Amino acid sequence: MKRRAILSKGKMKWEFPQNTFTCLIVALAPIQFLATIAQWIFANIYGTPIFTILTLIVTFCAIIINIAFMINFIRRFDSLKIPMEYERRWRLGKMSKAEAGTHKVPIDDKFNLYKRQFKGCVYTVYGFSWILGFQCNMAFYSFFYDLKPFQAHFEKAKYYRKMLTWYLIAYIILVNLTTICIDITCLTMIENKNQLHITVVETLIFAIVSIILISIELYVIKYSLEYTEPKKDKLKFKSAKDSDDDSDSWEEYQNLDKKFDKGKASQRRLLMDDLLRHVKHNKLLFLNNKLDELLNAFGNRKCKSMLDLGTGWPLEDDPRLAITWPCSPNLREDYNE
Repeated sequence: MKRRAILSKGKMKWEFPQNTFTCLIVALAPIQFLATIAQWIFANIYGTPIFTILTLIVTFCAIIINIAFMINFIRRFDSLKIPMEYERRWRLGKMSKAEAGTHKVPIDDKFNLYKRQFKGCVYTVYGFSWILGFQCNMAFYSFFYDLKPFQAHFEKAKYYRKMLTWYLIAYIILVNLTTICIDITCLTMIENKNQLHITVVETLIFAIVSIILISIELYVIKYSLEYTEPKKDKLKFKSAKDSDDDSDSWEEYQNLDKKFDKGKASQRRLLMDDLLRHVKHNKLLFLNNKLDELLNAFGNRKCKSMLDLGTGWPLEDDPRLAITWPCSPNLREDYNE
């Protein structure tokens, strides 16, 4: 196992970046799937129709889980989407769907960048995940030998973690526990020392080991995906009893995701564009309305010049022949020449 040296509190320590339990699950999933198919074949050969049908049902459950997981994963992380502003224009009839489709962007920029760098690794993992087991998808964050192709990044890492958690729980219930029940029943009814007996024991061991490894993975998956999740800013607030402003600050901190949401920002920008488009052809009415609002709010105020206000001191005579206030030509005779 590859290790790296880090400096922690002035001391050198060794850390093992590889997620070993994740790698074991990825390696075990194809073997368990193939062993289940082998059990179905040998159950059919040795003339046990009940166990043949039950094993076939378990195999179909595993295939359905694999397909459902991969469809959901590709739809959420490896597909294209129309930006909100172009989708809104399309729904309002301002452009066709084909024109809006020309502006598609990756739904997950981080995973798209990772895919462009390691395209071969991504498609290999996809192939194993579609055919042999969705657990192979966990190779993306396995840090196998600390290699870069096994360190994928996701923008929606929290969603990926929750999705993986639910599918692993479904796999334990529908595949592993069902396999254990079938195998225990089968061992009490078939003859020993034949190939079916050996295969049933193997699938039973694989199912038990798989449950143990997945249980450990569900416990540590949050820490395994911590490298790709965005770090939260920790803000310190005083108690709400000290000041009323702290409660406003806390509410503002809670609404940071709404305040800086890119989708909402683009939506506000579109609304502002529509407002300016309506004002563009009727600027005079817009300004008059604004002036009326200001007059209603502040009243009809009049400004006075500083010359009209008394300062308490007599004005000084200026010997220069200069007039510092505007005069019309009709008042030329009043000039001091």
